Amino acid sequence: MNKKMVRFLNSIDIIDVDSFDLDFDLVGMNAIIKSQVDMAIVKDTPWQYHLLERFQKGLSGISYPYTITFSYKEKPTYYDAVHIIENWYRANYRAAAHFEMREDHGNIVLTFNDEGKRESFAPIMANLKDFFRFLCYEFVILDEFVPEETVVNVSLKKLQSLTKKAEKVIEEAEQEESDDEETSYYREPKTLEEVHKEELEGFE
Repeated sequence: MNKKMVRFLNSIDIIDVDSFDLDFDLVGMNAIIKSQVDMAIVKDTPWQYHLLERFQKGLSGISYPYTITFSYKEKPTYYDAVHIIENWYRANYRAAAHFEMREDHGNIVLTFNDEGKRESFAPIMANLKDFFRFLCYEFVILDEFVPEETVVNVSLKKLQSLTKKAEKVIEEAEQEESDDEETSYYREPKTLEEVHKEELEGFE
């Protein structure tokens, strides 16, 4: 960590700088907006949420215009992203996430089993995407609606009845198959008259 990063972290009330694997790749005044400071920060590993919270809290005290872009020596994985989403949601909305997450070709898909909850989640979804843009995490976040499977409760007596019916259907099907095989391969022996008739037809 270079001295410039140490001074910056101290300026936003972070004293234990060794907990933050950050370094400046580039920092300077914006060429167009003269009062704006542009910072390109390299982070060794993906964010742990409790450290990210402290960093963001420190940034909130900055009084001048600035931009920050992150790059990572160790590329964030799907599991790093899930960790961040779960903790971000819990910290901001004081509840456990009411959706499931899955990976799909590098995308993160949030799955809802209630269409109403999916629709009401739209503003939060926008905030989540903004949050990932701030982190410079290269994941596309999508959502989907997957209805819950309907569970049919069947009594033991009804289940036994259905089982017996199924067994009977299978037995009848096997019997029909057996009958078909006998019909296909078994032939009554020809009568003497039939043999003579075939022989006479051969001379015509």
